[in-house]
Amino acid sequence: MSDTHEIPQHTRRGRPAPRPAWRLALSGDRARTVAIVAAAIAGALILAMVVDIAATQDRVNPGVRVGDVAVGSMTPADARTALATAFSAGSKRPVTATFGTQKWSVTADQVGVRVDDTASVDAAMAVGRTGNVFQMLGARLGALLAGSSVPVIVNGDPERAAALLDEIDGVVSVAARDASVTVSGTSVGFVTSEPGRRLDRDRTLAAIVTAFVTTSRSGAVVAVGVPASVADDDAQQALADARELVSGGVKIAFESTVTQVSQEQVAGWVAFTRVPAVAPVAGLSQPASASADTSTGALAGQPVRLVAGFDPARIGVTIAALTKGIGQPARDAKFIASGGTVKVSPSQVGRGPDLAGLATDLARACVGGGARTATLRLTQTQPRLTTEAAKAMGVSDRISTFTTTYSSANPARVDNVHLLAKAFDYQLIPPGGAFSFNGAAGERTAAKGYQEAPAIVDGKLVPQLGGGVCQVGTTFFNTVFFSGLPILERHNHSFYISHYPKGRDATVSWGGPDFKFRNDTPGWILVRTATTSTSLTIALYGTDPGYTVRFTTGPFTNVVPHKVVEVKDPKLAKGVRITESNGVDGCRVTVIRTVYKGATVVRTDTFVSNYNPMDETVRVGTKGSSKTTTGTVSP
Repeated sequence: MSDTHEIPQHTRRGRPAPRPAWRLALSGDRARTVAIVAAAIAGALILAMVVDIAATQDRVNPGVRVGDVAVGSMTPADARTALATAFSAGSKRPVTATFGTQKWSVTADQVGVRVDDTASVDAAMAVGRTGNVFQMLGARLGALLAGSSVPVIVNGDPERAAALLDEIDGVVSVAARDASVTVSGTSVGFVTSEPGRRLDRDRTLAAIVTAFVTTSRSGAVVAVGVPASVADDDAQQALADARELVSGGVKIAFESTVTQVSQEQVAGWVAFTRVPAVAPVAGLSQPASASADTSTGALAGQPVRLVAGFDPARIGVTIAALTKGIGQPARDAKFIASGGTVKVSPSQVGRGPDLAGLATDLARACVGGGARTATLRLTQTQPRLTTEAAKAMGVSDRISTFTTTYSSANPARVDNVHLLAKAFDYQLIPPGGAFSFNGAAGERTAAKGYQEAPAIVDGKLVPQLGGGVCQVGTTFFNTVFFSGLPILERHNHSFYISHYPKGRDATVSWGGPDFKFRNDTPGWILVRTATTSTSLTIALYGTDPGYTVRFTTGPFTNVVPHKVVEVKDPKLAKGVRITESNGVDGCRVTVIRTVYKGATVVRTDTFVSNYNPMDETVRVGTKGSSKTTTGTVSP
């Protein structure tokens, strides 16, 4: 075998070519030296890390921050103190909540912001202490060399923030617009849907409270999209049906009579209902009815499909002449109070025009191009309150009754008392239900027949629409007082009125003071009222709860004498004094009611009445006169 020799290669410029890679390998001695040095460095780092771990065993690792607060090398207790101190200073300044160009300045008190220093410091302590050994070493080195930060954990109080979030919600939230079909005259139109948006209250509150621990001191309001309940596609069938429904007039046959209804009248019958979009789609939409749900409330959160049809109630108005005298109306069961007991007058099933069936038949007849004719049939009509249902309500006994009297000298006031009493007659209160005087009577208006009569307004007796309402309020309060039922709200008059029971008057006003009580019996409660020209009686009937009522009425205290105001009257002879309105002293009186069931106290109520003084007004004559007289004018 002959020897081989490698001939060095040269570049064209005479430089030697690079040596092969194996020529660059270190010699054995040099490689061992590098390995020893590397091992020594690694050992030193490991030793330093071990020393560091030992030194910070019960402390936050160096370089760690909580938000903007440096807590490295601190004990957890010191870190919590540092964090609380920094937060306390920062929470004294408001932050800004932003939504587009809208801004709200928010204080810490408005949202009940507080820092969770324990959870925040626990997160800081976890840096470099979780994962495998290499992950822990890496995290510790990273914190030491470049720093490491964990977020500050802050919380807000949703109840305290409710008012602010409501205000923001009023600006941010926009209701989605459902697709809809419109009928104007005989023209049918279509309104496309549009998405809305609503405030994400939880995420917005989180963003605001977090702003208290950030340098920007600003939190973005979070809004989320709200899809329309009725998409465009889910209203197309209703659009097509509506166009056919209003395309012409109809004929309604009943016995030997056929009534022609114009296209314009038919168009006025069209109504739309909403059904779940997942419901089967019939070839023809089911007709709408007056009692059908026409809002998204009952189908909240579900996709909804529009359904076109005819409203039976509107049809009934149009063909009233045709249905007049047909059949017999249903009769509701009625409670008849006699003495201390109640009987039920039975209900009766009626018979009348089947308007719902007619609406269905007409709608089907109008869609598809067939004859636009339907026949009106008769059907049973059910009472709203059946005999069985009335008996099951438990209205059998008189629970309490009370009567107040008044003068018949003011016919307008008497009429108001009678009208208001009639509004309460036969009112029914379910078990557990709350009764509101204003809610049951409604606003007292001239349109309802109320007249102007003396009433107390701002502590003065002045003419007011519905004057006399407090006569009813006081009678009602005393009826409930002696029933033992829980009274939820009662207000005394602004000054003492001697012809009402001492400390047991009650004032009510639309939009102002109300009288409320709760039915805590197992059955329904029936309200009955009776009036004469000089008296009002209110009684409650139901299942007697067996309550016994005892009460004490305290003396008048905190008495404030009334003032006498003299008004000069040049029309009266000098020296003549006429009392125009009597004064009333201010005072305080307390009535305590204790309700027993057997020997057990069910409830104790304290009714405190604070009455203001009312000035006495006296007209004093200034005209020359030779005779001095006095007199009194009753209000």
